[in-house]
Amino acid sequence: MLSREQTIHSKEVFKAGSKSFSLAARFFPQELEEGATHIYHWCRHCDDVIDEGIGDKTLLLEELQEETIKVWNPQETDLSPPFASLRRAVERHNIPSYYALELLEGMKMDVTHYQYRTYRELKLYCYRVAGTVGLMMTHAMGIFDQKALKMAASMGIGMQLTNIARDIKEDYSLQRIYLPKEWLKEKGITDSELMSVKHREDLLMIQKKLISEAEKYYHEGKQGLIYLPWRAALAVHIAHLFYREIGRKILRNGERSLERRTVISFPRKLMLVTRGLWDTLFSIPVRLRSERTKVVIDKIWSQV
Repeated sequence: MLSREQTIHSKEVFKAGSKSFSLAARFFPQELEEGATHIYHWCRHCDDVIDEGIGDKTLLLEELQEETIKVWNPQETDLSPPFASLRRAVERHNIPSYYALELLEGMKMDVTHYQYRTYRELKLYCYRVAGTVGLMMTHAMGIFDQKALKMAASMGIGMQLTNIARDIKEDYSLQRIYLPKEWLKEKGITDSELMSVKHREDLLMIQKKLISEAEKYYHEGKQGLIYLPWRAALAVHIAHLFYREIGRKILRNGERSLERRTVISFPRKLMLVTRGLWDTLFSIPVRLRSERTKVVIDKIWSQV
């Protein structure tokens, strides 16, 4: 059980992280917000250790893996706040260990500067570092339907593809290239020439392709909103609208998107929140029909 101080610290970390995700998560009902906060606390800690930690990154990752495994061992009681946060979410929402360990495998791809030869390999990375978060969050919402879980993973993959499209220059400065080698080879771009002016148009085309792929995953992920409780669906829908808007703004900005990080203004976020609320309200009739259908099916099965 987390102490009150640990719970408050988890929420502070949550608010200090992704502003878009933090704003969207405010629409979760309190119990779900708490679960999301605990998961995010652990995720953020792992990110910070790998990105900002001093020393051998491989050893730091191994330590994270060892500490994470302890979360699922009830005999381990001396856990630092991020891992204690994750344990609370695990115990309350029955989250399996392989999601968290798979996420750390994704971080290992960062630590080893993995070379993404194909788009398929990039999708694996996106699943590991973002799709697994969607899966953990879905468990925190009490949803275990396999279709819903698949769609949650798709939503996470779409968001990560958007992040990659947005952060090409920033990642390059950190010696990380997520763009598939097969795509770069088609354009005749080498790693050393990635940000050169002569390949600017080619790079914009690749960036556009990433956003197009993200849209496919958003479309699939959005189908899963009907499985979620109303307020949870609202929060996820708003987060998805934020990320889609980033992708669309990247396309509007053209070359400027390769020079500076694309962000959404607060007034625009408020407009998207309003749209998300409107869209989710319109889903109520479908939700009611879905619930009635479920009741009828359950009644039939109970009589078989």
